[in-house]
Amino acid sequence: MDKNQLEQRALKELGRDQLVRAIHSFIEILKQDPRDRRIRQKLAETYVKAGRAKDADKQFRQLAKAYTHDGNHRAAISVLKRLIEMQPNDAELEGQLAHGYDAGGFRKEAVPHFENAWNLMRQRDLVAAIPFGEAILRLRPDDLKFLVEMAEIVVSANMHAKGYELYMRAIANYKRRGELEAMGRMAVRALELRPDEPTLLRAAAEACLAVDDHQGALRHLQPAYARRPNDPAVLTLLADCFLKGPQPAKAKPIYLELARLHESRGEPDGWLFALTEARKLGAPGLDGAIERAQVAAAQARFRFPDVPEVTADEEDIVRIGVRAEVYYRYGLHDRSAQELVHALRAKHHPVVYAWAAENAAARRQNKEAVEHGTTLLSFVKGEDDRRRVIERLKTFGAVFEDEELPEDEDDELIDDEDDELIDDELIDDEDAAVPPPPAPPPPAPAPPSADDVFREGTTDDVFSDVFKTGGTFDEVDPERLSPGFDDLDDDPFDEVETASAEGGLEEASSLLEMGLHDEALAALGSEGGLVAAVLRARCRKEIEDARAAFDELRDVLDEADEDDDGYDAAMFVQAELAASARKPKLAVRTLKRLQKTSPSYRTRDVKKRIALLEKLLSR
Repeated sequence: MDKNQLEQRALKELGRDQLVRAIHSFIEILKQDPRDRRIRQKLAETYVKAGRAKDADKQFRQLAKAYTHDGNHRAAISVLKRLIEMQPNDAELEGQLAHGYDAGGFRKEAVPHFENAWNLMRQRDLVAAIPFGEAILRLRPDDLKFLVEMAEIVVSANMHAKGYELYMRAIANYKRRGELEAMGRMAVRALELRPDEPTLLRAAAEACLAVDDHQGALRHLQPAYARRPNDPAVLTLLADCFLKGPQPAKAKPIYLELARLHESRGEPDGWLFALTEARKLGAPGLDGAIERAQVAAAQARFRFPDVPEVTADEEDIVRIGVRAEVYYRYGLHDRSAQELVHALRAKHHPVVYAWAAENAAARRQNKEAVEHGTTLLSFVKGEDDRRRVIERLKTFGAVFEDEELPEDEDDELIDDEDDELIDDELIDDEDAAVPPPPAPPPPAPAPPSADDVFREGTTDDVFSDVFKTGGTFDEVDPERLSPGFDDLDDDPFDEVETASAEGGLEEASSLLEMGLHDEALAALGSEGGLVAAVLRARCRKEIEDARAAFDELRDVLDEADEDDDGYDAAMFVQAELAASARKPKLAVRTLKRLQKTSPSYRTRDVKKRIALLEKLLSR
């Protein structure tokens, strides 16, 4: 018999309550096609009716594994929930269900099942339970209570290395929140595992100082100083401990030592701070050194875009400057470099050269920084500004033979007083600050990942595997269903982005591209208009879900006029959000409405999306 005949026979046998016969018929079908998920589901359900729980369990587990392998997380979740009803205290099943929710984008629903898996598993195998705990911390990164609880449990099981790692994470989180007392408690607990660790000793001392326990701080700092006498962080805390304690004079030689260290490391701000504090405590002859430190600090804070000539006077230049500054602020120098190289081909403007030089400096590309900075210099008119640019370029190896700049006057030596913790040191004002050694060139960029390649593909790539395997809409990963705008020939957002060159919108757009969605929303603030609405919806999609983003953008479009700038692009985005929210029919309706109201808008892409979605719906 073929599959259809066997299935018809099995259904008749089920109708007659001939469960054993039906089971044999379903098994015969699976022998012909072991990948038939629907038949395996019917077999498992029939085993349940026949009271053969063990056999049903086996089939359901195989089915869940198959659905997970397919990427059909919703179907896997449904099967795993049925399994947990049958075996409510199975840690592995709870973990699989949690991972299914997580992989399907249902992170809120995943957390309680990860908690169940953690609690069940740690009672019999703590090592196997730790990944569940890590998953909870990943989904709830601010849950310090659970982090500390997990650390204590791990330490009590003599897993000291893992416990130490968790304590350090708690310390970093408490410090970020400014909860120094709690940070100190964690540091003391971690010190029980590593009594001589300077980082922990510093954290414990800092917590003691926060509650004016100078003696407690000193007890932690003395061994830290013995281990790392040239650690500026230790010396700063030690000076602060003496300054706020009964012997403030003892802080003076420590500040002088700090000044020497910061100067030798090329850290002018720390150098200036230490010298200023030492002078307050009566150290003589520091005026010349302080003046030199002030000049060095001002020079260190100077950036090429700080000169007055770096002012945007055109909309496209404003955009280049804003995006470059945002990338610089968040450390995405390589990404910024790609845009700036492209901009330099078309724009000969001081804004472009200034940011290109600054970006090259951040990437330790000194030759490139000198090249762009020298071009920038040709735009700079003010004598003081030219001097600052030249001094900065010299730090990258530039030579200016025709420039005559005044030399610094010699300063005299500075003596400090005796101290029982720090040996006397001389700070020679004639010695120039030693620049840090040049960093090695950045490693070659890693080859693009599969995700990077996919993002540069076409919309066809998103659905091709589903069409080939005869899948359904639910089998498409919601993240893949709405690939965004990178997969199209042109970014539809370009249509609305040029409507305004306001910094907030440009910054939000750049932050969104970097994946910093909360920051992008903050940059948008209460900005109105369709441009902001589209940006806000794209952020909401990532922070909350596509459905919330769709509803928000829909409300804005309902109030907007079809003649508003950016209306067509906003509708296109709304269709993308509908598809991502698992509303393919609504996505098609939105695209067809766009096709009707604006037939000339992105004709090819609109038509392609409609065809793909309709083909998907027909499966």
